[in-house]
Amino acid sequence: MYFKKHLANILTLINLSLGLTAIFIGLISSNVILSSILILTGVLFDFLDGKVARFFQINNEYGKQLDSFADMITFGIGPSVIIFLLISEHDIYLACIAFIIPIFSALRLSKYNIDNRQGDYFIGLTTTTNAILFSSIPLIRKYSNIEIINSLIDNKYFLSLITIFFSFLLVCKIKTFSLKFNNSSKFEKKIKTSFLIISFILIIVLKFLSIPIIIFFYMLLSIIFKTK
Repeated sequence: MYFKKHLANILTLINLSLGLTAIFIGLISSNVILSSILILTGVLFDFLDGKVARFFQINNEYGKQLDSFADMITFGIGPSVIIFLLISEHDIYLACIAFIIPIFSALRLSKYNIDNRQGDYFIGLTTTTNAILFSSIPLIRKYSNIEIINSLIDNKYFLSLITIFFSFLLVCKIKTFSLKFNNSSKFEKKIKTSFLIISFILIIVLKFLSIPIIIFFYMLLSIIFKTK
């Protein structure tokens, strides 16, 4: 019983540990590939801790606050280190633009914690989705053979612009759909199912390059089929 009660928190702490390790490795060795992989692994444990908490009907303020703290480290500070390192290859001063990622992530998480509306849908882009996007960039650069894509990733101004844009999406008023099916209408279930199927196909075909495409598709669907 004790193990079940704390299993979700254990998974959250693993997520937190992965985030701290990603930050440490990034700052010490500038290994953005390994940092990205650790953050993406943290996404898996963030998903699992929520599933476990709901399965065992664990709902307490302690777990909620711990989860937000872990998200701030792994999905707020972690991606900012990656973007800082990528831009600093060209301009160390411009690289400081990466600091807005944890700032807006903190605003996003604080607002989420006191907003009871966000359950079946979210308001703004989640910190997890934002972290997935930024963590995919070094992996796309390493494994993509498309010259125009790699030239964009190596452009400090492009990286700065997407950093500003996606940080803004964290706190914008756009409603984005949750992938929970429990309280969804038949139409919403069809949209979510279609999104998951298309995303799966894109991942198989495009690998890491699929991630920004899927996120763009996700935002587009959220805007077109406004969540109520």
